[in-house]
Amino acid sequence: MKICIITMISDNYGNRLQNYALQEVLKDLGHVVETIHNPWRKKYNISLEKWKFIIKKIIFYITKRPKRFKRKLNFEKFNDENICFSRYWINKKRDRIKANKFYDLFVCGSDQIWNSEAEKIDGKYFADFADRKKRVSYAASFGIEYIVDERKKEFKKYLSEMEKISVREQTGSEIVDALINQRPECHIDPTLLLSKNKWDFIADKYKKPCEKYLFCYFLGKPTERILNFLNEYKKKNEKLNILSIWNREDETHNNVGPGEFLGLIKNAEFILTDSFHGTVFSIIYHKPFYTFSRTGVKESMDTRVVSLLKLLELTDRFEPENITLDGVEKIDFGKSKIILDREKKRAIEYIEGISK
Repeated sequence: MKICIITMISDNYGNRLQNYALQEVLKDLGHVVETIHNPWRKKYNISLEKWKFIIKKIIFYITKRPKRFKRKLNFEKFNDENICFSRYWINKKRDRIKANKFYDLFVCGSDQIWNSEAEKIDGKYFADFADRKKRVSYAASFGIEYIVDERKKEFKKYLSEMEKISVREQTGSEIVDALINQRPECHIDPTLLLSKNKWDFIADKYKKPCEKYLFCYFLGKPTERILNFLNEYKKKNEKLNILSIWNREDETHNNVGPGEFLGLIKNAEFILTDSFHGTVFSIIYHKPFYTFSRTGVKESMDTRVVSLLKLLELTDRFEPENITLDGVEKIDFGKSKIILDREKKRAIEYIEGISK
């Protein structure tokens, strides 16, 4: 079967790694799998003024933000080496018609492709250009707990026209049920479907940066409590380095690509993060970790990580009342592994069912 993945494509670690994971799972089942190009772009006819702006932006990043530019190049390198992209561009009507004829199935997901906080709900994330029987999703996320009233009509239309729906969070299942009276299954993020050995294929391409280190990955700004803990830990563990990716303008390793990011988690002594996928890969590699609420965003953004930690019975790793040195290093992953193996089996059965 020829399968096309529809997902967001951005310079975000979790976004690229979940795309790769779903691609590999489908390929392992014997399918030809491609990801369709740039579904988020609104226009391709760029004016001269727009080109001038783009060129100025490139020059700015090369001269003033060289690390950010290198990061962009590292993401492009990861895509070139690991993601099989479609020949078609989803925002071109002619290409959408051709894609519908060429592919046997369109899988929407994973990640927050159905986040309703965008300016306009984009039907292409629901494969609205394809034959209905070809429209399915896997672990699609709304990224929020409810849909505002002015968006419900659009969501109801697109969801009701899909052949099969799978969501990532329980709140997503409740949203769909409320809109179209259909309770979809919840499935784990595709990154959790690949084995540690499979991820090692990506992570082991990169050298370990230093002998022992604590890895901090924050998309929001670390709180005073976290910074105080890091200072305390550094005093008691002088030989342990602290490597961090946070605060876009002041990052230690802000130029690393998805593969290097994966290596940083694999080789860390333990991890502090406010990221869903930072949490996911800590679990995959059985690393001691704490996950925190992300500052500067709506509280509902925590839904994803709380849902996952509840499922795996690891809720004590989220927003601990007291961050202690002993607490960081004590996690029994035995029970969570049993649960995860069960969820993997259920997810693969669903994927096999939609791709017969």
